[in-house]
Amino acid sequence: MKFAHIILFYFTSVTFQVFLAYRTEHCKELKKGYSQYFGTPINKKLSSTEYLVMASLSKIFAATATYPYQVVRAKLQNQYTMVEYKGALDVISKTFRHEGVTGFYKGLIPSVLRVTPACALTFVVYENVIHFLLPDR
Repeated sequence: MKFAHIILFYFTSVTFQVFLAYRTEHCKELKKGYSQYFGTPINKKLSSTEYLVMASLSKIFAATATYPYQVVRAKLQNQYTMVEYKGALDVISKTFRHEGVTGFYKGLIPSVLRVTPACALTFVVYENVIHFLLPDR
């Protein structure tokens, strides 16, 4: 796999990738374990609450994984800052030097609280529409 493919994979919708992971052939064991733990048939449609919880957790995971990129991008785009940056690597080094690792996660909690509800509802609606349109799934 080329480096560009890895970068494209990382920055595409991580939330969607995490949320739909349980559907792939590779995750049948995860489904099986979930079904055994809760005592439900493996092909049972999940409830809206279960989809809501799964989508919320996937968004929180995705936001945490990609937030440093968002911070670097925001610092590069902010033209009113007192600090001038020469590029992405300069932003990363100066942020790490002056703020440490926590500098890459400043504002994560408000961001997650802002985007998680909309994302979770989007996936619940998606799953219900798919189930309505394709009932034999």
